[in-house]
Amino acid sequence: MAEAREVVDREINNFSPANCSTSLKIIGQLTRGMSHRESRALGSDPLVLRLQEAVVLQLDRMKPQQLADVVWAFGRMGHNPGPLLDLIAKKSVEQIADFRMADISKVMWAHAKLNYLPRDLFDAISATLAENAEWKTALSSGTPIALSNMVWACGKLKYSNVGLLDCLATLCLAKFDEFTPQSISNTVWGFAVLKYCSGELLDTAAATAEAQVDAFSTANLVNLIWSYGSLGYAPPCLTSTLIPEAGLRMKRGNPQDVSNLAVTCARLGVAPPEVMDAVANRAMDTLAAFKAEEYAGLIWAFATLRYNPPCPLFAELRAKLAEKARRCTGREVSTMLWAFSRIDKKLRPEELGCLVVRAGELLPTMNNGDAAGVLGALARLSPDIPPSQSIAALVDTAWSRFSGEALDAVPDAELPALLWAFCRLHRKVKHFEPADKGKWAGQGKRRRLPGGLVARLLGRMGTLNRESFVLLLFTLASYRQPLPTAALSGITAIVSQHMGRMSSRELSQSMWAVAKLGHMDADMMDLATTVLPFKLKYAVPQDVSMTMCAFAELDYKNFALCEGYTDWAATRAQAFSATDLCNLVWACAELTFHPGLAQLNALLAEVDRRPGDFTAENRSTLKWAKRRLKSVYASKPQLDPEYERRRRSYSVEYESKATLARQRRISTIAEWYADESVYDYFEEEWGDVWW
Repeated sequence: MAEAREVVDREINNFSPANCSTSLKIIGQLTRGMSHRESRALGSDPLVLRLQEAVVLQLDRMKPQQLADVVWAFGRMGHNPGPLLDLIAKKSVEQIADFRMADISKVMWAHAKLNYLPRDLFDAISATLAENAEWKTALSSGTPIALSNMVWACGKLKYSNVGLLDCLATLCLAKFDEFTPQSISNTVWGFAVLKYCSGELLDTAAATAEAQVDAFSTANLVNLIWSYGSLGYAPPCLTSTLIPEAGLRMKRGNPQDVSNLAVTCARLGVAPPEVMDAVANRAMDTLAAFKAEEYAGLIWAFATLRYNPPCPLFAELRAKLAEKARRCTGREVSTMLWAFSRIDKKLRPEELGCLVVRAGELLPTMNNGDAAGVLGALARLSPDIPPSQSIAALVDTAWSRFSGEALDAVPDAELPALLWAFCRLHRKVKHFEPADKGKWAGQGKRRRLPGGLVARLLGRMGTLNRESFVLLLFTLASYRQPLPTAALSGITAIVSQHMGRMSSRELSQSMWAVAKLGHMDADMMDLATTVLPFKLKYAVPQDVSMTMCAFAELDYKNFALCEGYTDWAATRAQAFSATDLCNLVWACAELTFHPGLAQLNALLAEVDRRPGDFTAENRSTLKWAKRRLKSVYASKPQLDPEYERRRRSYSVEYESKATLARQRRISTIAEWYADESVYDYFEEEWGDVWW
C-alpha cells in the first residue's frame, strides 16, 4: 500500500478514467479475507480519498464498465462516498443501454451493500431489462451468481418492481439446478422480503435445496427456511426434510439461527417436538449471547405455538428478562409483553416492572401498532401487575398519545382493541396511591378515555367486522360508558344484523353488553328468542351465565328460554366457575323465575359443594338469591311444577301469535345460513320445545 500511495501521489493528476477505476477495483479486491471493520477502514484511507477526488474530475469521461467498477469497489469496502454516489448513479442512467448485464449485477449488488437505493437508476434498469433482449440472453447464459445478486439486492433495498421481479423469477426457474446453496438461500430470501410469492419458483427452489441439503451451511439453511416462513408458504419437502435437518444442526447454531428457526416454525404452525426441543436446548446454552431482537423472537415463537419444552427454558428467559429489556426497541417490548401474557403469566412484579419501565420510556417514539400492542399486552397481564407509579405514568402517556388527531393514524379495525386496553388498565390505575406523599405526573387528573376515541368508534361502528364490533360493545359496557340514545339504537340494530352469524360467545357478550348499557330493544329481543336456542348447542358455561344475567338486567322474562338455559346449566353445574355459577343463581332470583326443583337443587348443591371458591361479594349475592328463591317457592301453590310453569307462561292468544312468529324467524335464520338443513334443524329440534 505504501508503494501504491507513492504512485498515486506522483501521478494522480495524470490519471485517466481507466486508471481511477482500475486502482479502486484493485483496492476492492484487497478486501477479500478482511474483516468488516478492516474493510470499512479502507474507505477513510488517504489513498482512497485521493482516488475518490480523481473520479469526480474524470466522471464525464467514464464508460459503463468503469462506473460499475468504481461502485463495486466502494461496495466491497463498505464505504459510501456521499454525493459522488448520486453523481455516478445519474451518469449510469444516461448510459444505461450500453451497460453489460454483468456490470448491472455488480452495480445493484454494490448499492445493496451500501444500503443506498438510487431509485432512478433501478427504475432505468427495470425498464431496460423488460425491453432489451440482449440483457435477458446474457442473464440466462451467464453465471447464476449474477441473477442471485440482483434478487438479493432488490430485497436488501426493498425495491419492488413487479416487471423486474417477474423477469428475474422466470430466469431463476430455468437455472436453479446450477445455483449453489448460498445462491438459493439469497435468492429466496430476496423474493421473500419483497413478499413476491410464486408457487412454481418456491417449489423448485425447495426441491433443489432438498437435493443439496448436505452442502448447505447452517446459516444458509435456516435463512432459506426463514424465507418460506416469511411468505407463509410450506412445500412438503420443507417440513419433511429441511426443517428436521435444521433441527439436527441446532447443536452448533448461533443465536440468530436458533431464533429464526423458532420464528419460522411459529409462522408456519409447524412444531415438530424434536426440532422445538433442539431449539430450546440450544437457546439455553447461548441465551447470554442473544440480542434483544432474537430474545423477543424466541419468546414470541414458543408463545405462538404454546409449546412448553422439557427443559426449563421459560425460567431462563425470565432470569434474563431485566438484562434484555434495557436494550429492547418498542417492537420488541410489545412482542415480549404479548408473549408472556400468552404463555407464562407467572411473572414476578420486578420482572413485569422492568418491561413496564422500558415501555414507558419508548412509548412516545413507538409507532401506533407497537404502542397499541404494548397497551393490549399490559391489559392482558393487568391482574398480575401491581399498582405502581410506572404503570400509572405509562397509561398517562398513552392517554395523551392517542387523543385527538393522533387517532386518525390508527386503523378502524384496531380501535376496539385499543379501547379495551385503556379500559382494562384504567381499573388498575384508578386506585393507585403513591407510596410516598409526593406528586407524580398525572396525579389528581380525572381518568377518562382519550379524547375522540369513543366518538370515532361510534361513528364508524357500522364499518367494523363482527369480532371488532363485539369487542367494542363489550368494552363500552364493562367501562359503563354513558352513550346517547341514538348510539344505543344503532348498536342494537347492528347486533340484530350480525346475530345470526355470531358465535355463542359473541352473542352472549353482545346481549350482556346491551343489558349493561341499559337499552331494551323489543325487536332485537324478539329476534334473540329464535337465535339463542340454536346457539345453546355450542355454548359454554360463561355464555349461559352472561345471557341469563342479560335477561335479568333487562327484566326480560321469557319462560321458554330461561327454562332451556337452566336445564342446560343444571346438567353441567360442575363445569361452571364460581363467578358464573353465582351470576346464574342471581339471575334466576332477580327474574323471580324459579326453575324446576330438580334443576334448582342441582345448582344450589353445586354452590354448597365448594363454599371456599366464592369471594365475599359472591357469598353475599348468593345469600340474597337463596332467600329470594326460597320465598318464591314457599308462596307457590303445590301443583305439578310442569303444569304450573306452563299455566303461568302461556295463553291462547300468545300461542297463536307465536306460531306465526316462529315460521317467520326460522325462515330468517335459514336465509342467514343459506342452508335448508338449518330450517329442518329448527323444526325438528326446537320447533315444539321452545314454543
